[in-house]
Amino acid sequence: MRSIVTATLISVFSVASLSAFEKSRAKSWEFYLGPQYTTSKTLEFDGGAKADINDQSSFAFGLGYNFDAHINIGMMFNYASTNYEGTAKNREGETKTFVSNLSTSTMNFTATYNILEGDFTPYVTGNFGLMYIDSGVGTGDRGAGCWWDPWYGYVCYPYETTYSSSRFNYGGQVGLRYDFGNALFIKGGVGINYVDLDTTNSSDFVVYNLSMGLLF
Repeated sequence: MRSIVTATLISVFSVASLSAFEKSRAKSWEFYLGPQYTTSKTLEFDGGAKADINDQSSFAFGLGYNFDAHINIGMMFNYASTNYEGTAKNREGETKTFVSNLSTSTMNFTATYNILEGDFTPYVTGNFGLMYIDSGVGTGDRGAGCWWDPWYGYVCYPYETTYSSSRFNYGGQVGLRYDFGNALFIKGGVGINYVDLDTTNSSDFVVYNLSMGLLF
């Protein structure tokens, strides 16, 4: 009789523990945000052009769904801005250097595999998506932005258009994650992100992430 009671209690506690764990991550949505740091990079282009991009700090946020304790599918968004020194060469072979501001907006789909089932786990993440790039270099054309002002009515101001484009990007990351019960988690990692640019060298950027998140 005692052995039956003991076995029953073990089964009950096992199911309760499993249910508590599944509630903490499996079958749940998660939202996270935090700083992102990208290291400097020099990009070399055909024709002798070059862009020496400074390192940059930015802010990223994302949303995902945990299908179980291991697999998470989601999306991540990021905006970043930094200065860079560019070198341009004209048809006569003359070079010109300039300093400008580079801004990027990125939307990525992500797939994460949490290696362990527990609260503390290493993880690997893959990402792909689109990056909108604004070089900050003027095209020579001018446009006008108009909106309704509550004091002055409909107003318009001129602005100079800049060279910009949308590029495919993809990458991967490894890191560590810790879940605090069934509500909060923290994760951090390092990875490489590739941007599809027409350069003569590799357009890979080393990226560091640290995020706080909420499970719901």
